[in-house]
Amino acid sequence: MAEIVDQSQLLGGTGAGFGEFDGMRYRGQGFIPDIASLTAIEFDRNKGSYGIKIFLYAADSDSIPTGGEIYSWEVANGDITGNFQKFTLPVEQTLTIGNRYCFYIAPWDTSAHEYHDDYQDADWKNANVYSDGKAIQYFGGWSVSDSGNLDMHFQTYGNEAAAGPTGVKTINDTVLSNIKSINDTLIANIKTING
Repeated sequence: MAEIVDQSQLLGGTGAGFGEFDGMRYRGQGFIPDIASLTAIEFDRNKGSYGIKIFLYAADSDSIPTGGEIYSWEVANGDITGNFQKFTLPVEQTLTIGNRYCFYIAPWDTSAHEYHDDYQDADWKNANVYSDGKAIQYFGGWSVSDSGNLDMHFQTYGNEAAAGPTGVKTINDTVLSNIKSINDTLIANIKTING
């Protein structure tokens, strides 16, 4: 299965920080997948002194996390570049196309496996340029960041085979095309043999 980009918002230029337990603790982004799998999330966060933990949740219409955690994984500081970087999930997650999800990032001590203050900026676009989700923040509680006038510089990835009806149609069209080509060749060979 080929991994492809699903959701994408590639504009940035504004630093917005997080990583203080008693202040701006977490930041994240909502999205609506067009692919039924999630294999990686790409974003730009400064390299700090600690690693990070990335959380995946279902989200409400304001991209605020709802229900229980779907998945999370840790990334050690030594594996962080501090640039626009793709973070691959250790286990691919199945998503429901058209449902709302969000991910958020926490500074993390990957040795102790716990939250640790490490205030750093991530890259954002200071405008509402992504229509399928909102930037979110946790500052004593969850809220939409900057009244919705901010979107994370990010991409999500999934497996092409999970792309839904369009992916199935492409596979079916290819198979039918191959069958037609084989049939045409057989008919031509039979005509040649029969003279």
